[in-house]
Amino acid sequence: MKRFVSDSSWILAATFLDKVCNLVIQAYLVRKLGIDSYGVYAAMIALGQLASTSLVWRSGEIAIQAFEESERLSHAERSKTMAFLIAYDIRLLGAGGMILAPLLWAAAPWFNVDRMVWVLSGLCLVNIGHAAIRGIQTIQNRFYHLSLHAIASTIFQTILTIWLATRWGAIGAVYGLLISNFVKTLVGAAIEKYLAHTPFPSIADVVGETFSPSLAGRAIGSCRSSLLRGILQQILANGDTLAMSVVSNSTAVGLYKVARTGASVAATIISPIISVLRGRIVTAWGEFNEQRLKKLMYYTIMLCGSGMLLGLVSSPTAAYVIAPQNFSNELLVASILIGVSLVLYQGFNTIHLIFAILSRDDRKSICLQLIVAALLLAMISLTGHLGLKPVALATTMVYLAGTIIFARYSYASILSHKKEKSL
Repeated sequence: MKRFVSDSSWILAATFLDKVCNLVIQAYLVRKLGIDSYGVYAAMIALGQLASTSLVWRSGEIAIQAFEESERLSHAERSKTMAFLIAYDIRLLGAGGMILAPLLWAAAPWFNVDRMVWVLSGLCLVNIGHAAIRGIQTIQNRFYHLSLHAIASTIFQTILTIWLATRWGAIGAVYGLLISNFVKTLVGAAIEKYLAHTPFPSIADVVGETFSPSLAGRAIGSCRSSLLRGILQQILANGDTLAMSVVSNSTAVGLYKVARTGASVAATIISPIISVLRGRIVTAWGEFNEQRLKKLMYYTIMLCGSGMLLGLVSSPTAAYVIAPQNFSNELLVASILIGVSLVLYQGFNTIHLIFAILSRDDRKSICLQLIVAALLLAMISLTGHLGLKPVALATTMVYLAGTIIFARYSYASILSHKKEKSL
């Protein structure tokens, strides 16, 4: 229990700092750019993340699968596994750069945004290495190192983004995001090497793995299903902003983004404890401990319930801090509706994803995510032109439906794992 409290405290501190700094960045950009230009910036970043983060998701998933049994590996085997992981990320980065950059360049005129900015926002996939490091730290329950990584990265990103936005506006903010993502990977690598003493491979081993066509003995799952799962996660995270940018004007997009950012505060505050629970779920899963898995699900329910109460206060408060000059009754209601439902949804979505990775149940998990993503895009498309309140209500309904779907999936995974043990 002491370890659980310690892990939760460290990662809660890191996440709280990240959320405060994110609010500072968003509040500054609203004041610097105005709500109309801020809406354009929000849509730009949403599409860039949608295009790139599926690859980042794949990197994190590979790290979890590759290091799932790291405690049983020798020093040489861990070094070889790390070489494979770095080489895999290099392949992802190369493929992503060659595929995404031309696509974003071609799509830019549809949204009346400078082509180079689209490419830069898409190339946030340099975050791939950061995702892999977080995956390793999570699977090994090293939340102290994960927290140090997050704190250092957050402080640097905040200072850099505000400084560049001051000089070059929205384009500068995108540059800040790009550079800070690269620095996140360097900081994480330094922490792994010098504090966690993770065995790093030689350059020759990495080069050999990069150009090796063989993946024999690597239980890495299906790349196609993993990338699809990552795309669906990004549609659920950023698709609402993009759908709003298609059916409404940039001012409405800016207001929705303010409400969405304010609503995410409560979900972000409980996410560290959810991350700790994920690590405990991995351990209990390997031990076939059904009772502990059910207990962890109960903790998730209690945690999300507490987060809902927090969201009633934190969501409108954060929205007001970001855009006091645009705050209205409509923005108040929207932030509360989305905030309360988002806590439930993100909690059970995160838990469901770790069960999907552990059980290798790709098809069913993807189908469920596809249903929720389709519902979200359809509801936003139907209500986006009606105003902020109808959109918020539609988003809330989708999040509640997703919560029920992912909770049922998680419990079904536990029961299925019990049957595997009996066999």
